[in-house]
Amino acid sequence: MKLLTFLGTNDYAETNYKWSGASYKSAYSCIACAEFLRPEQTLVFLTKEASEKNLAGLKEAMTAAGFSFESIIIPIGKNETELWDIFDIITAQIPEESEIAFDITNGQRSLPLLGLLAAMFMKNGLGIKIKHMFYGAYNIDPQFSTGDSPIFDLSPMLDLLNWSVAADRFNRFGDSTDMAD
Repeated sequence: MKLLTFLGTNDYAETNYKWSGASYKSAYSCIACAEFLRPEQTLVFLTKEASEKNLAGLKEAMTAAGFSFESIIIPIGKNETELWDIFDIITAQIPEESEIAFDITNGQRSLPLLGLLAAMFMKNGLGIKIKHMFYGAYNIDPQFSTGDSPIFDLSPMLDLLNWSVAADRFNRFGDSTDMAD
């Protein structure tokens, strides 16, 4: 399994990420996800600006946690061409028939959406299995904060996209095969 994640230009603060009965304290959700999943490879997508601001901190924290990763520079997404370039860069990293998990917690601007679209393209077009689509809800309820940040697995929501395609197919052609599946 490969873990795909994003790193932005935010100031990251330590929290106790929790998922499926496990917890891990880190400023970076991707380290918690790596701890929970133990992927073969972690790919971190980041802009030049994010690299300059946060890559050294992530590398230090990942090394201390016993993990390695590959950083992949992407454009900032300032126009449609760059958005397509980001999509192409993400999808080019994953061979057909792979298993992946996405961590979209630290994706800025349109990156979580591009991650979702890339995930659906890879799932439906390349036969890639999406095991998890994680979102770490940092400080989700500060009024009652326990210092914990739950990680939500949004991958079941990806099925909504498949359902919408199946419903469209049924409405347009009367074919309910995809809905039955």
